[in-house]
Amino acid sequence: MKEKISITLVQMDVVVGKKDNNLAKIESMIAKSTSSELKKHSHIICLPELCSTGFDLKNYKEIAEKIPEGRSFQFLQKLAVKHSVYLITSIIEEFEGEYYNCAICIDPSGNLLTKYRKVHLFPLKPMEEAEFFTSGEIFGPSNMQTIFNVDGMNIGVLVCFDVRYPEISRRLVVDGADCLIYLAEFPNPRDDVWSTLLKARAIENQIFVAGVNRVGGNIEASFFGKSMVVDPFGNTLVQGTDQEEILMITLDPTLLADAKSFIPTLDLRRSNQY
Repeated sequence: MKEKISITLVQMDVVVGKKDNNLAKIESMIAKSTSSELKKHSHIICLPELCSTGFDLKNYKEIAEKIPEGRSFQFLQKLAVKHSVYLITSIIEEFEGEYYNCAICIDPSGNLLTKYRKVHLFPLKPMEEAEFFTSGEIFGPSNMQTIFNVDGMNIGVLVCFDVRYPEISRRLVVDGADCLIYLAEFPNPRDDVWSTLLKARAIENQIFVAGVNRVGGNIEASFFGKSMVVDPFGNTLVQGTDQEEILMITLDPTLLADAKSFIPTLDLRRSNQY
């Protein structure tokens, strides 16, 4: 039986390459978020893409980490246990000489529930990820199962540019996802693209969709925030501004069945081609 769950989106600026600064800010913002009344339900906290380093691609080999031995992972692991939450973000991972933009989910006991290596790497400046990172294999052996269960609701995790590719989102829905969470550093001026794609992924799959985006920036790029959660009908439940803030919402699983019975457009038999 699916229960209500609460999701917090920690919309923050990231100081490029400065792990100490970023981890200290994360610790402070998570402490604030866990004081909410919403925590009466199982609680998921989402941080932006590459929350501990940003796209410090000049030094990516030096700041990359092994999982679970790396500093960022172990710091976040302690926070998940301390506050009894599920914690989701991405970090730069080094594995056997390859480098990945890797999403992780840590459960309230500190276990690594899922690890997903970003498949669709952003090709434009200033990121140009494909010049530095290796793409994960879609549902291949290099990626762990990307769906985990929280009180009966199945959660899937993808990263930023993945949102432009509906097939990968549909594959997770075919595998049972009730909610997809996108971790992002989506830059200006594409704020309308961001909100449109998140709504499209929710409507076409009749699921909850959450997107957590960075704010702030530097001379190379700026980020507009507008983190948001969308319900299975495409309604925006909560949306951020372009400033640092903490957004919280409780998801009611009855909306999943309501959407599918109202307009039954999702035929999983046909979707198995993906």
